[in-house]
Amino acid sequence: MTSKIPVRGGRKGQQHRATPDDLRSYTVSPASPVTVTRADGSTETRAAKAARKTTPAPRRRGTAVCAMCAAPIEGKVSVSREQGPSRGKPVHPDCEKKAQAFTKERRAAKQKERAAKPKRPSLVEENRRLFAEQDRIRELRRQQSQPKK
Repeated sequence: MTSKIPVRGGRKGQQHRATPDDLRSYTVSPASPVTVTRADGSTETRAAKAARKTTPAPRRRGTAVCAMCAAPIEGKVSVSREQGPSRGKPVHPDCEKKAQAFTKERRAAKQKERAAKPKRPSLVEENRRLFAEQDRIRELRRQQSQPKK
């Protein structure tokens, strides 16, 4: 009779994931030495991992160019928050202010246009109006069909 051995850490066949409080998890910094023991009994101490070469951040090829007016930006560079193709790209602070003013003006014009249009009635209001009109027509027909005295 074979007994099933419980699998620790979850389902059978699942790979062990190291956690900070797990005894099997450990950290090795790149500079800490590791002792390697060979089959013949000799030992050797060497670095655990080769230190990564730090590469400097890529340098810009030239001055930043404004995404709105395509002129080089001297001095302070701001990032555009406007919707559209220039969003998240470098722009002149003045170009950004102009774009914000234009957007504000356009929104105000849209609101003004909406206010000028008559508000469309809801379906309930429209149905009430239609039923009232039908009742008025029925009443007129009823009055016409009655004999005159």
